[in-house]
Amino acid sequence: MMCYQTVYTIFYKKEINFCFSLANFQSFWYHTFVVDFYVKIQYA
Repeated sequence: MMCYQTVYTIFYKKEINFCFSLANFQSFWYHTFVVDFYVKIQYA
């Protein structure tokens, strides 16, 4: 959940919070892709 919040923060506030440095990179970018894809479907 902490890292999900980081993805949300990057997409909607254009900020990177401390969780980024704690996150696993593969997990981080995977969730980034999923969130981006979901947002595009819902709001595009």
